[in-house]
Amino acid sequence: PTQTIAAIAMRANMAQKMLAQKPQAALKELQTMEEMARRTTQEIRHMLFTLRPLVLETQGLVAALEAMAEKMRDTYGQNVLVEIDPQVVEKLEMEQQSVIFAIAEEAVNNARKHAEAEHIWVRLRPLRGDIALLEIRDDGVGFDAKAVLASYEQRGSLGLLNLRERSELINGIFHLDSEPGKGTRVQVAIPLTEAAIERLRHRI
Repeated sequence: PTQTIAAIAMRANMAQKMLAQKPQAALKELQTMEEMARRTTQEIRHMLFTLRPLVLETQGLVAALEAMAEKMRDTYGQNVLVEIDPQVVEKLEMEQQSVIFAIAEEAVNNARKHAEAEHIWVRLRPLRGDIALLEIRDDGVGFDAKAVLASYEQRGSLGLLNLRERSELINGIFHLDSEPGKGTRVQVAIPLTEAAIERLRHRI
């Protein structure tokens, strides 16, 4: 994917130069770039699904999250508490478990680096019926979530982008809640059936 991304950047530069004098050629370049970008997105999604920690592959999501929490405690002295409903895990495909692990790991790392939190909680529980809720919460310094989300909409934020895009891979709905002095809460509503996917799409 990195080579393709570099090629897209090079073609974008070419298209920019062509735009004034050869608009048709520039349009063709843009169409090629769009197709390359779509293929790259698919490749990256495939990588997200297939690059899994061995413990996730062999022992499942609960063991993988507990191993991640233990690593955070042993390596960084960061207290991470994991509370997972095993009945929810039983309903998840391996691809979903892989993405949930990646979201949790990213959110925990963000909290460790920026929140100055004493505790970080990772929870996975039923929300209602065929929808589960993944929640990563900390008791750290918090921040102005509205300002950060507005900035994300304008120019993108890599951390938020990762969390939101990974949520979308499993048809999840991403939500961020934080205030200065009140910690941070990341939530992803995860549909477990086709009917739940439709309801979440329409926010029903």
